[in-house]
Amino acid sequence: NEYSWIAYVHLIYSQFFTWESLITMENAHGAFVFNSRVYTHRSWMPRLSMRTLFFELLHSAISLRGFLQILRFLRCCLFLALVVLVLFTPIAGFTVDLRVGYYDNSPLCYEEDERVLGIFPELLSKIALKEGWEVEYERVIFSKGLEKIRSGELDVLVAVAETPQRSEWSRFNEVTVVHNWGEVYVRPSSNIKDLEDLDGKTVGAVKGDVYYRALKELLSNFEVNVRFVEVEGDYPQVMRLVSMGEVDAGVASKIFGQKNADRYNLKNVGFVISPVKLKYMFRRGVGEEIVSKVDSYLSKWKEDEDSIYYAVLARHLGADVGVSNRLLLYLLVIGTGVLGILLMLVAVLRKMVAARTRELEKEKEELFAANEELLAMNQQLEATQGELDLVADRLAQLIDLVNEMGERDISEEEFLRHLLNFALENVPEADYGSVWFIEDGRWKLVTAVGHDEERLKSLDLDKKYMYPAKGVEIVNIMEYDKVVMPPDIAKVFREATKPIKESMIASLKVGDDYLGNFALDIAEGSEKSFSDVSKRLMESLISLASAFLAMKRMVRLQGKFHKDLVRSLVILVELRDPYTKGHSERVAELASALAERLGLDRERVRRIYWAGLVHDVGKILVESSVLNKPGKLTNEERTQIEEHPVYGARVLEMVEGMEEIARIVLHHHEKWEGNGYPNGLRAEEIPLESRILAVVDAFDAMTSDRPYRKALSMEMAIEELRRCKGTQFDPVVVDAFIEMILSDDDFFRNPPELR
Repeated sequence: NEYSWIAYVHLIYSQFFTWESLITMENAHGAFVFNSRVYTHRSWMPRLSMRTLFFELLHSAISLRGFLQILRFLRCCLFLALVVLVLFTPIAGFTVDLRVGYYDNSPLCYEEDERVLGIFPELLSKIALKEGWEVEYERVIFSKGLEKIRSGELDVLVAVAETPQRSEWSRFNEVTVVHNWGEVYVRPSSNIKDLEDLDGKTVGAVKGDVYYRALKELLSNFEVNVRFVEVEGDYPQVMRLVSMGEVDAGVASKIFGQKNADRYNLKNVGFVISPVKLKYMFRRGVGEEIVSKVDSYLSKWKEDEDSIYYAVLARHLGADVGVSNRLLLYLLVIGTGVLGILLMLVAVLRKMVAARTRELEKEKEELFAANEELLAMNQQLEATQGELDLVADRLAQLIDLVNEMGERDISEEEFLRHLLNFALENVPEADYGSVWFIEDGRWKLVTAVGHDEERLKSLDLDKKYMYPAKGVEIVNIMEYDKVVMPPDIAKVFREATKPIKESMIASLKVGDDYLGNFALDIAEGSEKSFSDVSKRLMESLISLASAFLAMKRMVRLQGKFHKDLVRSLVILVELRDPYTKGHSERVAELASALAERLGLDRERVRRIYWAGLVHDVGKILVESSVLNKPGKLTNEERTQIEEHPVYGARVLEMVEGMEEIARIVLHHHEKWEGNGYPNGLRAEEIPLESRILAVVDAFDAMTSDRPYRKALSMEMAIEELRRCKGTQFDPVVVDAFIEMILSDDDFFRNPPELR
């Protein structure tokens, strides 16, 4: 009422105005004094209206002092208004407004009948409804949506793959909405079946798409040349380009393609590109409480099989996509189990590697030196094409020599002469050489190069003067001769030999019988010294010579000869192609173990083991530049590579008792569907042993480093075998092999005893 209002004004005035007696209340006399004017209780009450108060205040402002007091009064009123505004403003003033971008990516997000639908918008709208948020949707193309998040024009962009690069300038919620991956889609008439088939083709992709970047990097690593057409739009534009024939193939997400490929009459090629987690992308600066709320709802919904989350998935993806939380749990348990087995295998392999590393520590310096020597030799071999051809010719001569052992009765002297010439041509440090035998207690020359062969053969020397080599040794033979020979014999011997700086001498043995020495010499005054690489080559040649002598003299069984010969050839292959070191032994072990698992008898298992050791022996005749080429092979080079099973089979056929092994080696690159080499056999036309060898050879090659790529993980190699079974490999053999390596975690620690 008017009385209380006047009293309230009086209170305010008395609190904020300090000049005396502006307003007073005379209770005793019943009068009210305002601006030096007196109002009685009968007259001031009705008269002191708002108008009266206004004019009284105006009157008081005539003086400067009064004007200042009025300003103070107005300031007080403004302060009270602000207090009232703060205290009584409705809570609705703090409502959350979200600008949300979506793009055409059905069924994840899309527009239909002017409504924004899809898994991501529907879940977000449900959260917003529960929290009282205001959501404004804006349709964008994907690349523009990313730009608007970055610039702050959008608060949220739905259905975005989380990557480290994107996380640098935006943020993602924690809980994954769905998992997805990229796939390549083509027309039904297309002959594109794998990555290499994309070479020279045109591929459409969405600008900024994560699968586009992953495919581009993958093709670059394999040197597959592709022309990409970037679409300033979304997946439907890519699909239309493929359908209309404007591009040969297109990259799209698995979920989009599964739902929409039939509309565009397209098919999926079948390989997986960059599996990712799809989430909500938020601009930097969006409140933590908003992101946390989204994660909270998603976590709660994903734990409840009857929640809106699974209902939305079922509506858009269908029941077979995994709406059941129990099915997802089963898949997770199975996946975890498989991962556990693989991790155990990795742990076993790590222990084996660690043990082997400790053994090799003592030889570390020598291995480094050998590596340097090998690099130097490789550089020298690559200097000119003529040098490469020369090495290939010499290796071919050695293979011809091995062939002759089965075709005619070649003499020991002739064989050793060929072997000595081969050694001098392929050991770069050697200048001279000789081969000596012990016969009837005498030391006799078999053949020599560089020294006076006739004069040395005429010498009648006691065997006690021969250097007693143990394995392969590097010695100063001239100093040794001075010590052990009488002066007159030493003088004659020096006159028949050229001055020598150092010699690499290897003992020729058959079993425990010491037959003589094989020696290579460096001329006096030379700065060269024998390398570890040359020493290993010498060991290979001596093994081959010993095997030959064993066969000729019938001291050892045929199996011993085969073993020495095969291992020598394997070492020669590894010297030509360092990336395959240990490959033959691993293939032999795995293939024979798989043969046992498939129930083959012991004799067939034994043949598979030997075939595994020598399956790549034909690569001796392939040029090193082709074997070790880091890039894509030309058609001519590929043809040369594809001839190596034929070369290997021809060599092995000449050795008595290895005919069946030769047949296995010949067909180990045939394919189940008939497009392999050399004969294009298909299915069960291919020998079972060759089919086993093909699977194991491919697996070991995939899990080993090569000049043109890094080794694949065991998981990726297994997935590739599964993908190619029924086309490249025998399905039964593939399943048995995968079961073997996944079920037996002790396999690599204790390989089966086969010999």
